[in-house]
Amino acid sequence: MVFLALGGLYGGIAMLVNPSGESLQVTEVLPLLPVQNFVLPGLFLLFVMGVCPLSLVYSLWTRRRTNNRYHK
Repeated sequence: MVFLALGGLYGGIAMLVNPSGESLQVTEVLPLLPVQNFVLPGLFLLFVMGVCPLSLVYSLWTRRRTNNRYHK
């Protein structure tokens, strides 16, 4: 999950910094997509594939040990 989050953060930030796709060398793919630039795919990568897995890893890493009656 950490590697997924790091890849999502890298790809999302790279697409938002340069929406033409030149930094990731994917300019030939852009005419085939229904979007004009890589802003929406960059936002998807950044939040869905980057921030969400990173928050899950953080919450699993720092979860509290509770005194639950079902968990012994």
